[in-house]
Amino acid sequence: GMFSQMGVVLAGPLRGWARLIFAFAIPVGIALVYCGYRFFTATATDEAVWWGMVTLGLLLMQGFIKEWFYARMNLLSVLREVKRLQLQVAVLEEKRG
Repeated sequence: GMFSQMGVVLAGPLRGWARLIFAFAIPVGIALVYCGYRFFTATATDEAVWWGMVTLGLLLMQGFIKEWFYARMNLLSVLREVKRLQLQVAVLEEKRG
């Protein structure tokens, strides 16, 4: 499932970067919720614009973090399948020749 693939990313070749990005995503998510709350509770227009821009920036950051993480999960999944196919081809060549 997805959680096992996340575990593979956190234990894979770029585990240091993956752990750093994962740890960075948590405070970004918390800040996103806080800034969104401040945006919706703002009374002045300039205050709402400020918190809206900050919320939008954090939302973009969170989106890019998730995109990197999911792309990494996909890469490791495809790489695992390619290795499996290489093994099957090697076994078939051995049987043939």
